Amino acid sequence: MSSTLYVDSLIEKTSGNGVHIPGHVIQVVEQTITVPSNVTITTSADTYTGYSISITPKFASSKILIDFNVNIQSVGTGIVRCKIYKDGSNTLGYSTWGSWGGYSNSKTENISVKHSEVNSGISSRTYQWYVSNHTSSTTYAPHENTSLTMTLTEIAQ
Repeated sequence: MSSTLYVDSLIEKTSGNGVHIPGHVIQVVEQTITVPSNVTITTSADTYTGYSISITPKFASSKILIDFNVNIQSVGTGIVRCKIYKDGSNTLGYSTWGSWGGYSNSKTENISVKHSEVNSGISSRTYQWYVSNHTSSTTYAPHENTSLTMTLTEIAQ
């Protein structure tokens, strides 16, 4: 014997708790910016580009998926590394960096840096885009007149 359940809408039993189904998307925060001018990076130190995005999780146990997608130009030979910081510090322990190098002329490339973290509360947090340049080349990150897309996705656990 099989059963069929038809539902036109779901209403939470207790106000403010929401419908929590593990593995499902709870919310997506996305921001796409057309970059008006180059952000110039000439140092190997992590440099904040001025671009960030924030989220306030709905559940303390959720997973947050982070994706920054940007066009970067490197002039001359070099290696460019991109990193995501949380709330102004490198507390994510994020070590996989988008990078390229060894070009004798300028090279423009789209780089996507992704990370996920298990949420630890429902307080707001901000994720920032940092870039470092590990040679004597000049890097424009993001490159002017291109788009920077930052996406945060909360997944129920």
